[in-house]
Amino acid sequence: MERLMLAAIQVLAALAVTAPLLQGVEEEEAIRETIQLYFRGDIERDVEALKKAFHPTATLLTRDKTGRLRVLTQPEWYQSVRQTPGRERPTAKILHIDRAGNVASAKTQLVFSNGSFTDFLSLVKIEGRWTIVNKIYHWEDR
Repeated sequence: MERLMLAAIQVLAALAVTAPLLQGVEEEEAIRETIQLYFRGDIERDVEALKKAFHPTATLLTRDKTGRLRVLTQPEWYQSVRQTPGRERPTAKILHIDRAGNVASAKTQLVFSNGSFTDFLSLVKIEGRWTIVNKIYHWEDR
């Protein structure tokens, strides 16, 4: 009986240690799914996929050629996407994900033949779903 109790305690202890790890893996996978939805929308020029990945209030930020902050709204971005249906298809990469509770950040890259976009995405889990609430990006020529 004592062995059975010890075995039960060991199993419960193992579950207590691994349950948070499994939850962390599940959350990271859900974050990756949102990022992949963004990639699909951008690569395939699919505005509806982008709308699913981004929160309606999200903005896109970068520095323009004069060094000033450029804020791109989603309607402006979607118009640009619609106007470039035949754009080169980049290679998409998730470089890093960092999460704390219901917020996360991700560093991603879209690589083209002439350069690459590096994105810093801010994500929040809202109503059980990860969504991108902000995107800061940088273009670098090859």
